[in-house]
Amino acid sequence: MCYPHETLIHCTFSLILVAATLHLYSNRLSGTIPSTLGDLNAAQKIIMHFNQLVGSMPEEVCALTEQGGELEQLVVSCGLSSGPDCDCCIDCIDL
Repeated sequence: MCYPHETLIHCTFSLILVAATLHLYSNRLSGTIPSTLGDLNAAQKIIMHFNQLVGSMPEEVCALTEQGGELEQLVVSCGLSSGPDCDCCIDCIDL
């Protein structure tokens, strides 16, 4: 259920907390990656290349790739001076 005070992205994340694969690539997303993405502890794949994301990958998301985590594939765009910094990303799509 989405509440009027929630942003579309926050509401969407709330609805897909049990998703195994989250494809966010090529959606013209911009801004920073929300730490609430780390709530997707059942996610096996998070794919978000070809967007205009900036900043650093939140620690909460990186924790999903660590030992015991389900996340097998975390993909962002690389090669951009303003692209997201992601030391924990499993794949990097070169632009």
